[in-house]
Amino acid sequence: MGLTKYKLGELIELVQDTNSELQYGPDDVKGMTITKEVIPTKANVSETDLSKFLVVHPGEFIYNPRTHGKRIGYS
Repeated sequence: MGLTKYKLGELIELVQDTNSELQYGPDDVKGMTITKEVIPTKANVSETDLSKFLVVHPGEFIYNPRTHGKRIGYS
């Protein structure tokens, strides 16, 4: 019995749900550590337009290539 190979894009779907209706506020914003842990943000976002922030729902995962490494953060 052989293994079937897939490209990652064949198994997952890109979701880019934004906070366009401002359902979430500054206290809801999370950050990601370099080890891909999701944590409360350290940034001051009180004056930031949160409508463009991405919303990550339970069961979805986050990939941020700017956080050094190959791990994936989960929500």
